[in-house]
Amino acid sequence: MMRSICAIFALMYILLGLHSPVAAMSNMDQENKIEALKKEIAEIKTAQQQQSAMLEEVSKSQNLQKTTFEFISNFYGKKVTSLSYFFPEKAEFSPADKKFLMLAASGGLISISCKDVKKYASGTEIVLGLVNFYSVRITNLKFTIEYSTEMINALDSDNFIERYKKFEKDKRTITERVATLVPGVEEKLRISIPEYKPEDVKYIGVSMEVGGMSFLTK
Repeated sequence: MMRSICAIFALMYILLGLHSPVAAMSNMDQENKIEALKKEIAEIKTAQQQQSAMLEEVSKSQNLQKTTFEFISNFYGKKVTSLSYFFPEKAEFSPADKKFLMLAASGGLISISCKDVKKYASGTEIVLGLVNFYSVRITNLKFTIEYSTEMINALDSDNFIERYKKFEKDKRTITERVATLVPGVEEKLRISIPEYKPEDVKYIGVSMEVGGMSFLTK
């Protein structure tokens, strides 16, 4: 009878999940492992958040460096542009202009002006005045000259696109050479434009290349 009662109680423990002290200890180990995993996951999340914050700071630093570089580049770019305004590498003017323009190149600095515009055969002859601002002779000069029937201004918005298209369509380019420009003496350069009459030429653009210099040595 006593054995039957013990068997019944043992069966009840099994059915109710109260298997044994060993089973209870196994459940506690699993709970501890779960808690440890939860803690580890929380630490990993914290580390990821810290890494994300560090990456964001690095990104901000790189953006700051990029912004600073762009600012410096723009600043010096504007300074170079302002210098090229006073000493341009291309002089652009209308043949009707009666003024002196500066023209710069590696190894040379001159003034250029339009001295005369007249009919020549069925076209036009333009006379340019060139003055060497250097204190030495500059030699073997090559002038690239553009001309067109349209003088455009970026600030003039009236039919700008149509005028620019006409400017490009009618633009022609020639080259002329000058052997020597002595300091402070005006040299005349004659340009023949066979395509257009004097009243049709509205734009002249001149750039130059300097081949060398000539000076005395002691």
